[in-house]
Amino acid sequence: MAAKNKNETKEQEIEILQTDKENALFPEKPQVLIALRPVLYLSHQYKIGDTLPVNNLEMVKAWIEARSAEWREKDTLNQFP
Repeated sequence: MAAKNKNETKEQEIEILQTDKENALFPEKPQVLIALRPVLYLSHQYKIGDTLPVNNLEMVKAWIEARSAEWREKDTLNQFP
């Protein structure tokens, strides 16, 4: 019985971590994806603080994981960085 509880607890922890990661990648509140460093994408050079396109989810994920971009609320855009 104790082994079963440990497995259930471990599965719950994994589920929570996955949910947190998904929320970080794709927030629920309306936000924009902001470049934290210069980004060249589809022959366009985005500067630090520019809004990045979100039409390619693979690129969104890659930028966030590489810490090249982050989600920000529109109200906080003037408070960069």
